[in-house]
Amino acid sequence: MEKDWKSYRDKIIGLGEFSLHKSYYPELQDNIDILESSQKNLQFLIDNISDAIIIYDVMGKILYANKKALLIYNLNETDYKTFTILDITSPRQDLSRLNSILSDFSNISIHAFEWIGIQQKTNIDLPLQISLSPTQWYSKPAMVAVIRDFSERKKFEQELIAAKEKAEESENLYRKMNENSPLGMHFYRLENNQLVFTAANPAASVLLKVDNSQFIGKTIEEAFPTLAQTEVPFRYRNAAENGISWITEQINYNDNRIVGAFEVRAFQTTQGNMVAIFNDITERKCIELELIAAKEKAEANEKKIKEQNEEIENFFSYTIDLLCIANTEGYFIRLNKEWENSLGYSIAELEGKKFLDFVHPDDLEATLQKISQLDNQIKLINFTNRYRCKDGSYKWIEWKSYPNGDKIYAAARDITAKKMIENDLIAAKEKAEESEIFLTAIIENLPGLIWMKDINGKFQKVNSKYLNSCGLNKPEQLYEKTDFDIWPKELAETAYPLRSFSFFIISFNVLGDVATAC
Repeated sequence: MEKDWKSYRDKIIGLGEFSLHKSYYPELQDNIDILESSQKNLQFLIDNISDAIIIYDVMGKILYANKKALLIYNLNETDYKTFTILDITSPRQDLSRLNSILSDFSNISIHAFEWIGIQQKTNIDLPLQISLSPTQWYSKPAMVAVIRDFSERKKFEQELIAAKEKAEESENLYRKMNENSPLGMHFYRLENNQLVFTAANPAASVLLKVDNSQFIGKTIEEAFPTLAQTEVPFRYRNAAENGISWITEQINYNDNRIVGAFEVRAFQTTQGNMVAIFNDITERKCIELELIAAKEKAEANEKKIKEQNEEIENFFSYTIDLLCIANTEGYFIRLNKEWENSLGYSIAELEGKKFLDFVHPDDLEATLQKISQLDNQIKLINFTNRYRCKDGSYKWIEWKSYPNGDKIYAAARDITAKKMIENDLIAAKEKAEESEIFLTAIIENLPGLIWMKDINGKFQKVNSKYLNSCGLNKPEQLYEKTDFDIWPKELAETAYPLRSFSFFIISFNVLGDVATAC
């Protein structure tokens, strides 16, 4: 602009070869200085104005652009005149208005319409506001465009729209949550220091089994008289007025049984407004009570088991029987103290040892067979074998064993004394049998009638001759019978007291409770 202006000035004042006419220089100089000063001031204002200014001709070619225009469109001072108004317009912009502007400059005067420009090199769309006015540029028709960058405003508007949409979305979400939430909600507002019921969601009516719409506009005491004497109104009012939240549980009992339970959370929504959210926790509370009862029962059972274990431990420790736990591999696992008393070993010397190492060699094979039986989960009763004592002697042990998996639970008893008595009885029996045989031989070989009776007169033994005299052929036919069972009464009466009768009696004796005669 300065170069054009200087040439034009020189022509006016008669300077240079192209001057229009010669004039009086000093007179014009002052006016020129004033004009140049005004031009500089105008240029300063144009360059520093917040709006962009572009001047273009009827073909749309850019004739002038201020610094703000260069900045907005990302142009530089050296080549911006090579651009047209179309070059700095976004492809998304409707060009019909541009065409009408370019077709008739003289009648165009448009104020504040929106336009989409495009930044050079970056191709970023620019939301703009443009005002157009026709002008003359070096005696030629031109158009002045005052352009305001609306990018920040558009961005702010978009943010507002997005915020509004988000708020609407949140409102819709909030409404849907209220309508579909399984939690009951009561809404209150402070009016003249009274807490007034304003709304409730559908779940509140379902949970309380009442139409909550009937309470709208009523105070909390009017809507729910049963709460008037509780701390609930104060807590709710404190939440609405002071923003102090409150959490509590309300439980209703009938015959020591829970018939209804709610968890309530009251908090401020906005100043003077609050909501009470409540959830039906009846089932949870019933389960909690059941768990408490189950825990108490479990603790009681545990205590009982502990006592029983102590009793079992005492029984295990102090019983006179030999108790043990072993495995099918033949190892002692646990024994009671009676083993020490019986075999002389300490418990430590027995536990963890193979019990077969203590079995008498003559009983080893039979013991192995019984272990195989236990391994097949067959219980063992009244099995006896001999165990070596610490002093080298052996004791007879009688077993009752019960298998359970690879474990053997056994109760045993030291029957050594019993065995000795049994052996003595066997020996005595054998001796008695020998005596019986000897006595029978004597009786059978004596020449007379021989019989033996107990003190009640019952036959205990007779020889064959006496048996034949009675007309019998088996001694058992006479045993436990008296003379009255086999003889006539008269004869029996004479024979029963062992007095003389028709048989030849040599002598009789009473030996213990048995009488003998011959």
